[in-house]
This record gives sequence, C-alpha cells and structure tokens, in this order.
Amino acid sequence: LSMSKQIILCITEGGFKKNKINEVSFIDKYLKPKYLSEENIEFLCYGTNIYELFRELQCDEFLDTYSIIQKNTKGENSESPIYDRDDIAEIYLFFDLDNHATQKSLISKDIDSISNMLDLFDNETDNGKLYISYPMFEAYKHPIQKEKISCLSIGANYKKTVASICDKRLEQLNKLSIEQWNDYLLNHFKHIDYFLHGSDFLPEQYLAGEFTQSFVYQKQLKEYIEPDEKIHVISPFVLFLLDYLGNNLLTRLKTEVL
Repeated sequence: LSMSKQIILCITEGGFKKNKINEVSFIDKYLKPKYLSEENIEFLCYGTNIYELFRELQCDEFLDTYSIIQKNTKGENSESPIYDRDDIAEIYLFFDLDNHATQKSLISKDIDSISNMLDLFDNETDNGKLYISYPMFEAYKHPIQKEKISCLSIGANYKKTVASICDKRLEQLNKLSIEQWNDYLLNHFKHIDYFLHGSDFLPEQYLAGEFTQSFVYQKQLKEYIEPDEKIHVISPFVLFLLDYLGNNLLTRLKTEVL
C-alpha cells in the first residue's frame, strides 16, 4: 500500500470496538478532527500489553516494532491495513501502565523493565515513542482538578472507580464543543505543570526537551510508586499533543479560551 502522504502510525493496546471510547476513537474521532486534521494518522492495534511487545523485541534483535505489530495484526484482524515501512514517518505507542497485569508477573523486575522500555521506545522515527497511561486509558476522565492521585492497589477496578467520580460529560465526548475541548486540554496542561513543578498554573510556553517520558516515569517512581504505592494520574494524549504541536497548540488554546 503506497501512500502519497507519509503515515503517522499510532499503535494502541485497546481494540477497535464500536460505540466505545478507547485509544483509537479518542484520537481519531476527537483529537484528530480538532487538532490534527492535516495529519495522515493511521492505527494498528497490538491487542495486548506493552510488556509482551517489549519481550518480543528483546528476544530477537533483528525485529523492529512495526514488523511485530504487522505480524500480530495479520493474525488478529485480516481487515486491518498493512503498510509499507517506508510509508511510515513516525510511530507512537499508547499503552497502560497496567499495574494489575504486572502483578501477574508477565515480566520480571517490572520497574527496570518499564525504564528499559521507555529507553527503547524513545524515538518516533525509530522503534517508536511510547506514551504511558497512568494508571490506564480511563485516566482521560479522571477529575484532576479535585483528585490527582490514585492507589495502585485498585488495579483493574480503576475503571469502575473513575467512572463513579468523573465528570459525566467525559463519558459523552461527542457532545463536547470545541470550547469545552480547549478548556479540557488547558486544565490538563495545568495538571502536568503541577506534576512537574508543583505549581497549578498554565505554563507560559512549552520547552521542547524539558521533560521526557522516562523523566515522567522516574518521577512517578520516586515520588509516588515506591514510597506510597500510588500514582499521579496522567493521560498520555495531552502529552502527545504537546510534544507534537508544541507552542502552536499552547498559543491557540490561550487565544481561543483565555
């Protein structure tokens, strides 16, 4: 399949389920039309967690991320498109921290494994750039203005917990106006600034390279996971937009909302 415009490939953990908000629909139905309309974004679903992808790459040094996903996709869903590697300009991966999965010992030394994964998946033009949901995808509707922290012991029950405390508008994203989306992103930018600097303010500008996904994880590890078995809730999609669009997005939001 030859494409005239190079592909931005998003690899997700969640599948393509109709009438359900997941990683694919969140980007494709909501973020792309409003903020990434000029980009040729395509999706492939790995269908399992990031630990399995990492294990496969470790087992065979000659494999690359796309070849593994391509093999898995062929087996899982014959309708999923397969692209020429040369057509893919950038790869982004969206996976859950999935603490409830790591407790089942999918991979030993989980802490080191996550650090190593973020080192391996740190370049969108190579193996791909990994964005982690803390603790899982449903973090996008966590009431960050009121409760910023979640206990890791909740595990898979986080989905039910966040559903009971979230702003119900975030369970019907199709009804949000562009003004509400802009306000949503601004609140998440403030939330990220609070996580990074302890100040709940909108940053004046986005400094490329100010923090990496490895830095975010190490801060989670040292300040929340190891001492208290908790996590600072972060949705990766805002970080992705911030990395991809940078100050252009920040300036647009400030102009349209503030």
